[in-house]
Amino acid sequence: MGTSPTVSQLSGSLSPRKTNVADALSRLNQTNPKDPSSEKEDLVRFVAQGSTPIFLTPREIERESENDPELVSVRQYIHTGDWSQCKMPGYVSVKNELCTIGKLVLLGDRIVIPQSLRRSLVESAHEGHQGIVKTKSRLRTKVWWPKMDADAERMCKSCHGCQVVGQYSPIEPMQRTEPPIGAWQDLAADLMGPMPGGESLLVVVDYYSRDYEVVVMRSTTSPKKTAALTEIFARFGYRYSLKADNGPQFDSREFEEFLRECGIEHRRSPPVWPQANGEV
Repeated sequence: MGTSPTVSQLSGSLSPRKTNVADALSRLNQTNPKDPSSEKEDLVRFVAQGSTPIFLTPREIERESENDPELVSVRQYIHTGDWSQCKMPGYVSVKNELCTIGKLVLLGDRIVIPQSLRRSLVESAHEGHQGIVKTKSRLRTKVWWPKMDADAERMCKSCHGCQVVGQYSPIEPMQRTEPPIGAWQDLAADLMGPMPGGESLLVVVDYYSRDYEVVVMRSTTSPKKTAALTEIFARFGYRYSLKADNGPQFDSREFEEFLRECGIEHRRSPPVWPQANGEV
């Protein structure tokens, strides 16, 4: 019978060697795990590296961010957590998504670009004379700064090449409204409010005399509004036309039936163009 191996011999035969590759499970239970804070820092660095535009490096952005007065203040607010003195609403609205790595400021997985590099980034995103939508989409994938979309739109609209080859869209011609020939024939109406006390004002203006009537209203529903107009018409008579915007109070079926019964033409101002009903 042969002799049994000693403990030293067993340990020597089972000791790890260069050719003995440990499997993944054997490495899970480590006695000295990596510092969690270091892992988070490595993750943020990885995100910053992936979010850097091609023609820049994280070091270049960090160098410009270090002395950028806007980002200097933002880094201070992030570290202290006190945003009460911040005068930049664009950053305050996303304060919970901001973090720092060195001198870089990140919004989620996008780098916040300092002011000195913003124009060059917009020009790079617009390379090839991309339209407004494509330019914005290119920027949003990696970078961010307050009013970034507005800067991209301004760049695209001021690009000479885009204006030359772009489709011409002429402005719609103005249509002049014939003035009334007498007082209290054509009226304009609109609601103003709510006021500090919670009330709203129904204002009715005569296009001929510029005379106006104001009714204080606690409720702006269609029945309340038609009752207020009925009181005005009882004193001045029914009118030929009433011009109003496309608000829900003036666009309801009940209000349309009220004007039809009174024999009044309902004229609407164009959407998103309150100047068309500027008298009121």
